[in-house]
Amino acid sequence: MTEPLYCANHPKVETSLRCNRCEKPICAKCAVHMDTGYRCKECVKAQRKQFETAVWIDYFLGFFTALILSGIGATIVVFFLANIWYGFWTLLFAPFATKIIVNLTKKLTRYHYSRNLFLTISAGVLLGGLPLVLRGISGLFLVFSNIEYYGGMNWLYLSLPLIWVIIYLFITVPAVYAGLTGISLK
Repeated sequence: MTEPLYCANHPKVETSLRCNRCEKPICAKCAVHMDTGYRCKECVKAQRKQFETAVWIDYFLGFFTALILSGIGATIVVFFLANIWYGFWTLLFAPFATKIIVNLTKKLTRYHYSRNLFLTISAGVLLGGLPLVLRGISGLFLVFSNIEYYGGMNWLYLSLPLIWVIIYLFITVPAVYAGLTGISLK
């Protein structure tokens, strides 16, 4: 009869699993299921590091490209698409803007891969539209603080650009991240 194996990370837990790369005994908590079997978390982390190819310039180029393109997209939404009827065009424009941002940032970063790079680019998209969100909020505060001066202006009509730019960012930010990582809905 063979001697029982104990997890390398949890010495009191008996196991029959081994990492298929380094042969270290692992318990169910430490095992990561891969297509080829179970691996320990250390081997999975080492394997991921091999595929992260981004360098510092990629972060810089990706962030500022996404920031500028998202700012342009948010400006188009606020000034051209945000009235009552045309605001719905934002729902079609956001995926179009996403495709442009993803394709251009991929080319500028030379198709390098890193989860942190994709998060940095997504943050650039969010920050690109943020000034117009803040502009809309400050405009609403101005109207509500001087309600006598602005008289009968409809607050809903004044808030439409803000609402549509928030919808634009709500669609674009996660879609850019998904487009960069290769996540797709099937």
